[in-house]
Amino acid sequence: MDKSRADYRLDEPANDALDGAMLDFCDRMCLKAQRLAEGPRITANDIEDAYQQLRPLDSDVQDAQAIVAQVLRENRWMERAACVMTFTLFACGIGLLCFAVFGSPDVPVLVAAIAGGSVLEVLLWMPIRLLINSRRHNILIRVFGLTIDRVHDPEKLTALLTAMLQSMSLDGTRSSSR
Repeated sequence: MDKSRADYRLDEPANDALDGAMLDFCDRMCLKAQRLAEGPRITANDIEDAYQQLRPLDSDVQDAQAIVAQVLRENRWMERAACVMTFTLFACGIGLLCFAVFGSPDVPVLVAAIAGGSVLEVLLWMPIRLLINSRRHNILIRVFGLTIDRVHDPEKLTALLTAMLQSMSLDGTRSSSR
């Protein structure tokens, strides 16, 4: 059932505001449809696609976007922690190796410093691996966010998200075997 503007009993300022909002939305939708158009003319499908992309998001999508944003913030924190851990291990390892070279001439101290420095340098793989996995997860999370924004059909969205999860595991087991 279509309603006309008269059914809403708008006063004159509200009617003017509605006209302005409609013109603005129409301009934005035409610009979006023009970008989506595959030829020189805008088709009805282009207009429908533009409308789907410009319409307000429902609360489920907004909730999903909030979760994506929160996960990205947590991953950034993990990246910073891994960077600090990497720098600390590297600096301590180099410090011990320098102490072994320039420090005490005692053999036990020399052996301990070389062994400790070498072990610390070998342990660098852990935070570096954490950084790599964190970056991989960030990419996956960003793709999830974009997919949620761009795909409006729930069945297609479910299929795409399932395929993404199957192709790129979150625990890094597939990628670490490469």
